[in-house]
Amino acid sequence: MSIQTNSLLSSASLSDSPLVSVIIAAYNREEYLEKAVQSVLEQTFSNLECLIVDDGSTDNTRALSEYFMSKDQRLRYLYKENGGLSSARNFGIEHARGEWIQLLDADDWLHPDKIRFQLDYIKNYDGDSVVFYCDQERVYEVENRSEIFYEYDCSSKEYVIDKLLTPWALQCNGLLFKNTVAKKAIFDTNLSYLEDCKFELDLLMQGISFIHTPIIGNFYRIHQSNASTYSDVADWKSSSKEAYIKYYQTVQNQYEHLRPVCQQKLLDYLKRTIEQKDTQRFDKIISLLDLPVKLYGLKFTKKSQLKFLQLITFNVPFLPGIYNLVRKFKEI
Repeated sequence: MSIQTNSLLSSASLSDSPLVSVIIAAYNREEYLEKAVQSVLEQTFSNLECLIVDDGSTDNTRALSEYFMSKDQRLRYLYKENGGLSSARNFGIEHARGEWIQLLDADDWLHPDKIRFQLDYIKNYDGDSVVFYCDQERVYEVENRSEIFYEYDCSSKEYVIDKLLTPWALQCNGLLFKNTVAKKAIFDTNLSYLEDCKFELDLLMQGISFIHTPIIGNFYRIHQSNASTYSDVADWKSSSKEAYIKYYQTVQNQYEHLRPVCQQKLLDYLKRTIEQKDTQRFDKIISLLDLPVKLYGLKFTKKSQLKFLQLITFNVPFLPGIYNLVRKFKEI
């Protein structure tokens, strides 16, 4: 274990630099934590504090954090009862002293020039109304490979809304934003997944713009325990699938003008539940749908009709597929 410190900026330049709070949300990530912390301490911009938010870990996160703090006074350790990633991020933001906020998951790490590079963009924008984002390198731990991932273009608000409802968030480790911007929204602790989509959507609705800074600024580690290891919702964990439904329910309840988009997304997911014979989520989705809806070329005006479709497709083994079923419906 070799935590090194970095003091590239003189005391004079530090006095003129904004303080940046880097918030590392950690839950049982002792095997990755040192690399995350080291990537913060090695930043070419050194006027920062690093907050390790221990979200009720049961491993050696506390002991490691205390060791790190003995090596660099810019580190702070904050403990809280386990509440999930959103809760840990919110807790860190509440305790941040910096003018700027940088989020970092404990199993990921930053490019050494990320913060300095993004802060150089301050002079061109009103920092109270923007979020800077960057591109990333995805590191596939099991496959022992990596690839550069370029984030989508956020110059069009309508396009960003569409992406966030796909749902596809800008990776939070790539963001840099003012503390004043962070106060405009919080991470939704009711969502176990897609909380980053909701946070970014809320900021967008508050008039915040997302500005691209051309740097591979963070490294996103993909391993077996990632909630978002798989891109296809069919491969998600049960809790993630539940959050997927809850996300659209939350968005359409809060933003009425986005309800039609959420309805279409829920309808698309309903098709998935039929294909997977997922009774539990089928029932939850139809409870959120505004009727009538068109499904497989048929119009459904009552939820009882959708339930009948479910009954047939889930329990008639001799029908080879839903499309053959639809064909039979149309022949009647």
